[in-house]
Amino acid sequence: MRRLAFITAIAGLFILLLVFTLSPPKQASTTGDITNLENNERVVVSGVVVEERSFGTMKIIKLDNNIEIITDKGIYLVNKTILALGKITDFTGQRRVSALKIKILT
Repeated sequence: MRRLAFITAIAGLFILLLVFTLSPPKQASTTGDITNLENNERVVVSGVVVEERSFGTMKIIKLDNNIEIITDKGIYLVNKTILALGKITDFTGQRRVSALKIKILT
């Protein structure tokens, strides 16, 4: 009986993991879209980089639609169009996107 309960619990956790991993990220195009999302929710943002600020190994990138992205990538991105996949975070009281992947479009 214990084995059946254990196998059922592991199978349920595996199914939940698949659902969360395979669910598509939400599209955000304004800061209002980001404030409506929950922390750690996956999101895709795009835009032209208008400003970069470096803080040690971290960088805050501001897009033309006022969305801020936190990244540890050391690439210079000003005036380039990017597509970023990330998670919503609260950082110093503001909602920002913590980048998982950044793709340079132009």
